[in-house]
Amino acid sequence: MVKERKVMKIRKRDKGSKVVLGITLIFLSVLIAVPAMGGPAKELSLLIVSHFVPPFETEVEAQAQQWMKERPDVKVTIDWVGTEEQAATLLAEAESGSGHDIVNLESFDSALFRRSLLPLDDVAEELAAENGGWTQAKREIGYVDGRWVAVPWFIHTFVAVYRTDYFQQIGVDREMGSRATWDDMLVWAEKLAAIDHPIGIPVGSNNDSDCSVGPLLWSFGGATVNREGEVTIDSPETVAALEYSKKLFQYMPKAVFGWTAGGDNNVFMLSGYGSWTMNPPSIYASALKSVPDVAKYLDHVRTPAGPDGRFRSGSVWSLGVWNYSPNPELAREFIKFLMRKDNWYAQLVASAGYNQPVLKDYQAHPIWRDRKSLNQYEPMQETLHMMGWKYGPSAAGKKTFNLHIVPIMFAKATTDGVQAAIEWAETELKTLWKEELRK
Repeated sequence: MVKERKVMKIRKRDKGSKVVLGITLIFLSVLIAVPAMGGPAKELSLLIVSHFVPPFETEVEAQAQQWMKERPDVKVTIDWVGTEEQAATLLAEAESGSGHDIVNLESFDSALFRRSLLPLDDVAEELAAENGGWTQAKREIGYVDGRWVAVPWFIHTFVAVYRTDYFQQIGVDREMGSRATWDDMLVWAEKLAAIDHPIGIPVGSNNDSDCSVGPLLWSFGGATVNREGEVTIDSPETVAALEYSKKLFQYMPKAVFGWTAGGDNNVFMLSGYGSWTMNPPSIYASALKSVPDVAKYLDHVRTPAGPDGRFRSGSVWSLGVWNYSPNPELAREFIKFLMRKDNWYAQLVASAGYNQPVLKDYQAHPIWRDRKSLNQYEPMQETLHMMGWKYGPSAAGKKTFNLHIVPIMFAKATTDGVQAAIEWAETELKTLWKEELRK
């Protein structure tokens, strides 16, 4: 029997990295296998965030259909939503105790909703044992308060994306770019601005800004908190990072302070104007499709190093199960099915390499070796952290990210002065961490 199901699908960015302003109503045909006795099928429902590379969604839906063939007593439904709708839906479902069985969690969502999530230690430990263990992201994401409350699915991380031809004009080749320090970037930024092809990273109230300026702060030794949860943003290291950023930002377009996560830095690079930014591989993928004359000059290198090292950030996407789910065992089984190597590899290929692995054995896939544009993404050559490091998974870390405290601090330093910006950030952070440590 075939049943029509209406789904609201919201896309934040398409493959061309443009903002999609409308909500597209689509109809998905969902096969419902009816048991022989005619009774209702069991239903397993998922809430998943719409992917930047739509073929990934098609692949996941195909895998769900395959699993239903293996489990004819179960009907799987998948609701794809935008990130804003995801955040609101998670909050509503956690508070009401009703909704989907499996939910897609971004980074520290696992800590924010830890009291509403079912322990998944058995699933996480089985996957790790079969696939060489978890990568460095796992302890910062799924493992909260001594237990696995979510299973990491994949990572989207930010490295440096740059124009080889513009950098060659200032005498910088790929090897020099890959060894770059922030001091090097300051020199190069001035030269690139002089030839009217500036560098640019988002510095404002959006997720891309957190993933861009977070590694800059950490590379100077700054951090929002220490391992005990004490706010440490007011430090000589933070001062050094902000003083440096004021110098660097003067060579960027003023528009960077208003850029959104909807693809402004993508447009900056795809237009041929920009020379360097930080991003997952979507800029290159979009260029191949829409502006091949730009794509042939795009490459990727490591993020710049500071006095305290070289860092990378991004979003880790996990799968969690609400503790009110009537189908916890089915949910566990389906998560393991999605994470099975052959299925995960198929998802990877469908995402055009956008998804990065969280299981060590999955790093062996040849896509990162065979595609020059991707070989700086895996294996990672920087230290990966999420906003809220050094404490670990926490609701306060998630709120620090959601409120974009760190990039706003960087923006304020350019207008209000370094010390005023730090004092503002310290006040905001102490409020969050006072609440966190009281729990």
